[in-house]
Amino acid sequence: MLRSFHSSTHQEEQKVERPAGTSRLHQRQSARPFAPLGSSERLIQPPGIARRVLISTEYKENARNPVAWSPSVSVYVTLDNGLFMKLLVSILLLFTSSLGAYAADASKASISKMEDRALSGMEREWVSLAEAMPADKYNFAPSKGSFEGVRTFEQQVGHVGAVLYIVSSGIIGEKAPSAAGSGENGPSSFKTKDDFVNYLKGAFAYAHKAMGTLTDQNFTEMVPSPFGGNNKMPKGSLAELAVAHSFDHYGQSVVYARMNDVIPPASRK
Repeated sequence: MLRSFHSSTHQEEQKVERPAGTSRLHQRQSARPFAPLGSSERLIQPPGIARRVLISTEYKENARNPVAWSPSVSVYVTLDNGLFMKLLVSILLLFTSSLGAYAADASKASISKMEDRALSGMEREWVSLAEAMPADKYNFAPSKGSFEGVRTFEQQVGHVGAVLYIVSSGIIGEKAPSAAGSGENGPSSFKTKDDFVNYLKGAFAYAHKAMGTLTDQNFTEMVPSPFGGNNKMPKGSLAELAVAHSFDHYGQSVVYARMNDVIPPASRK
C-alpha cells in the first residue's frame, strides 16, 4: 500500500552545513530530513529538474483480519524526471505483484492445510527419532521407579503408527488398510528396527491422505468412532487426536532415547 509521497525540486547547488559537535545522522534527523549521508557534504543537482523522493508503506492493521498486516518498504531516490517515472512505475508493479501473491497465498489457507502442516511437524520429529535410536535399543524400556510394565521403544513406535492408521481411517470413512495390522502396537510379526520405521512412515503417509479430505464443511461432521462402540466423533477431533496422541508418545520416547545417550535429532543444535 502506498502510504506517503514527498517530492521537492532543487534547481541550484546547495551546501549542507553541519553544526559543530553533531553527527550526520543527528543532522539528518533535525532540520533537513533529506540531507544526504556520505563522505561529501555538498549536494550538486544533476542537469534539469530533479526530484528527491520518499516512497514508503507502513504496517497497518487489517480491520477485517486483526492478524493480517501489510508490508513495509521505504526508498529514497534522487532522479531526473524520466528516471523518476520509470522507478515509480517499477515500484508500483512490484507492490502489485507482491501483494497479489500474498493475497493469493492467504486465500489458499484451509482446514486441510492447517491440519496437514501440524501432522508434518510431528512426522519430522517422530521419524527422525525412530531412525536415530540404535537397533539394539529398540527393545529398551525403563525399569526403575514407576516404569514397570511400560511399552518398549519399538512398541511405542508401533503404537503411534497403529493409532494413526485407526483415526485416519475414521476421517476418510473406510476400513483401515491391511498394512495397519490388528494389534495396538503394530503387527506382531515385526522383528527389526526397519520393520517399525517403515511402518511408522506408512502410517504418517496414510494420515496425510486423511488430512487431505478435510474441508470447512466436513470438519465438524459426526462420524462413527473408529475405536468401536456406538459413539460418534467429529472428523476434526480425529484429526487433532492424530497429532496430539503422537506428541504424547513422542515425549515418552524421548526419555527412552536420552536414557541411552541418544539426543533426539529435533533437539540437536
